[in-house]
Amino acid sequence: MKDNLISQFMKIEKKRLDGLNSDVVFMTNKELGTHYQQGRFKEWEDGRRKPTVKTHNFMLRTVLTHDLLRVGLNKVTINRIIKNSLLIEEKK
Repeated sequence: MKDNLISQFMKIEKKRLDGLNSDVVFMTNKELGTHYQQGRFKEWEDGRRKPTVKTHNFMLRTVLTHDLLRVGLNKVTINRIIKNSLLIEEKK
């Protein structure tokens, strides 16, 4: 497994869900209203494709929250860091 946002997201969520990659894909689709398949996650992970801004931000929020809580930061500080780290989504 590569060491990047996608792989870290998968690792964190598999542990949280006590599940498989397919469980993470299902949860992501449910949360974002998407229809991704496992193959798409692999394409993101190895750099063949890029996730949408919405998906990137969802994964980034998960990984930053997990990692920053582990080093002892509080939720207010974590939320400020996340707010300053998210990509801007295009307005429709």
